[in-house]
Amino acid sequence: MNLWKSIPLAVAIAVAASTLSGTANRAAAQTPAVKYSSQYIPADAVAAAFASPAEMLTSEDMVWMPTEVVQAAALEYAGFDPMDIESVKVAVGMPGPQGPQGGAVIEFSKPFSLEDLKP
Repeated sequence: MNLWKSIPLAVAIAVAASTLSGTANRAAAQTPAVKYSSQYIPADAVAAAFASPAEMLTSEDMVWMPTEVVQAAALEYAGFDPMDIESVKVAVGMPGPQGPQGGAVIEFSKPFSLEDLKP
């Protein structure tokens, strides 16, 4: 590839990256900081995911979504209200001889017993 032909492409990529990072910085400055803890995530994990169902279901973006249906279905089929889940942390480890390893930690805002789950 000719060096002079690749320079405009490199400039276009740099401009796009700086524009996107500026937009992300403004969006981050407007929203309150959410701190996710690495507690319960092992050092050798290859992937981790964090979610806050209660926060997601009560956000402005979900105003027109039927969250009551989600709540009713979760109560009927699982035995808990998703609005009571403060956070979900999922970690996946490197696959080994026994297959992939992983785990999840679910933190509730109210006391919860495993006997309350519906099979």
